[in-house]
Amino acid sequence: MQNLHKIVSANRPLFIFIIGYLVIRVLLLNANYTEWGDTFRMIRAADYLSNGSWPWDEKRWPLYSVFLIPGIWLNAPIFWGRMLSIFISTGSIVMIYAFYLKFISRKDDSLHSSTVASQRKLYALLASIFAVTSSIFGYWSIRVMADPLFALLILIYFYYLPDLYKKNNHRVL
Repeated sequence: MQNLHKIVSANRPLFIFIIGYLVIRVLLLNANYTEWGDTFRMIRAADYLSNGSWPWDEKRWPLYSVFLIPGIWLNAPIFWGRMLSIFISTGSIVMIYAFYLKFISRKDDSLHSSTVASQRKLYALLASIFAVTSSIFGYWSIRVMADPLFALLILIYFYYLPDLYKKNNHRVL
């Protein structure tokens, strides 16, 4: 718990931004209530999975549909899927921030002062803000689609890939 408190206090502007993002997204949850074909196919697949089967004509892998199953049980699959997408996109914001700090900002600065560290965090926060305010992120982050989940998984993979590569003695994974 103390580690979490350290992380939050060290990255306070990011967490304030995330709280604001979540409040705005939840308030605007039903502002655009349009969902289309693929959403209902994923919900249908989740319904089949909740009954222990899989639709014969579904071409997608069942990972995202598994996450939609609680929405079937709660009898609110669209609401559940939108909330799931909002929280997954919040994970993407955190990963963009962390990705910037790890790979893009200059770590070889001769001045390792708190000013340089806070400037790096400010630029990482700006990278997250730019991502959130893009129309593509805004559109897909509230849809009941697998795209936000797989974007998050790709960010996580590329964040940890160099560490795994070094750990495995530079062997291709």
